Amino acid sequence: MAESERLAVTAIRDMHQEGFIAATLTRLGWKVIYRAISPEGLNEFLANNQEALVVQSDDFAQNSMTGSSESILIRGRSLPCVDMATADPQSDFELEELLRNRKSERAEDQFFISATATPILSIFSVGRHVGASSISIGTADFFTQQGEKVLLVDGNTAHPTLARHFTAHNIRTAPQITSAGFSLLEVSELSGLIYLNTIADQYDRIVLDVGQLQLSVPAGRRVRDQLVSWASHSHARKLICTRTDIGSFEELEQLAPQGQQWTIALALSKVKSRRERKDLEAKVAEQFGVPVQSISRDSRAIENMEAQNTTLAIASPKSILLGEIARSLEVAMR
Repeated sequence: MAESERLAVTAIRDMHQEGFIAATLTRLGWKVIYRAISPEGLNEFLANNQEALVVQSDDFAQNSMTGSSESILIRGRSLPCVDMATADPQSDFELEELLRNRKSERAEDQFFISATATPILSIFSVGRHVGASSISIGTADFFTQQGEKVLLVDGNTAHPTLARHFTAHNIRTAPQITSAGFSLLEVSELSGLIYLNTIADQYDRIVLDVGQLQLSVPAGRRVRDQLVSWASHSHARKLICTRTDIGSFEELEQLAPQGQQWTIALALSKVKSRRERKDLEAKVAEQFGVPVQSISRDSRAIENMEAQNTTLAIASPKSILLGEIARSLEVAMR
């Protein structure tokens, strides 16, 4: 495309932010040919204008840039619909830098990484602070105690926690063995995913702590997307942790992955009788058509684990969570 024909489209929820971006694009020599106010309108426009660059905020909509050959994601002014973007241009210079770097980002988008034969269990949460990271640690510990060589990967690029929990250093460049016997690696960049793929066959199992469950976005748009795609192509099983309130179930209805390779772990907020738990598990299993296992709340055990920077089995060996995590894994791995 000639320099004088640089076309742009905005898809930004906040009108003041959109006005600034549109004006800045114009000052930088771009012609803003469409200013989207809805995902439907954007997709319809892009069907006949695929050459345009789309500048979208992360709070605009899910899956709305599939028709564009080029796109840039910036941080919006409200809660993101996808992973929170890191770019938040506040000046002409900052937006120009973002535009200049888009070519290298597009090269990463087109990168393909082959699948691995090593079994992978991807652990997601519906919302934040559900307990998915604690379950990920418990899962890695469980398989380690079964005699497997396990790699626990922190793939939560928005909110990584495992390095801080284990006071581990430099785990983005090489795995570090924890006191529990499993190894720890953090993937936050494309180079980290490439490295993970090269060492995956050295392990009997990989446990992937992904973070919040989200609708899939075009493959390769961010490192997290590539990591989830790599795990999916490797036939990873999925364990999805969710609270039991109506809002969480409604969100899970929207985000639920396709196929049957996933299991639900219900994070209970209060004590329930055995009959109440079985009734709840049966109801949720019928609603989603996948296996369901409930996990009790043991705040003291989790606090001990976090205070000691170790695993649940070491910090609280008598916690009921250990058995319940084990049962959830037995269901998930069937």
